[in-house]
Amino acid sequence: MTDLEDFGPGLTAEGEGKSRVTVSIYGETYPLKSSASPQHLELLAEYVDGVMRHIAGHPARIGSSRVAVLAALQIADELFRLRQEHESLTAIFEDEWAKRKR
Repeated sequence: MTDLEDFGPGLTAEGEGKSRVTVSIYGETYPLKSSASPQHLELLAEYVDGVMRHIAGHPARIGSSRVAVLAALQIADELFRLRQEHESLTAIFEDEWAKRKR
């Protein structure tokens, strides 16, 4: 199994971890160790699996590695949009907080 330490906090292939879970994504199984709960990892895996299956469900037949890259791009786009929204909301909150403290 690939060492997953570089792919996110709490995920490890070996070593210290509070829980172990095996998830299935797009027909492949991945044994994981994590400080996150097994339920959380299962939710993440289900989400990624769903995005991949949605992309693969389009009429054009594409290979699994291309499906994975397109799914990663879609999820990264969602993440970036949410980060931008979070930054905007944080700025609004900070402005309002500063006004109330005056």
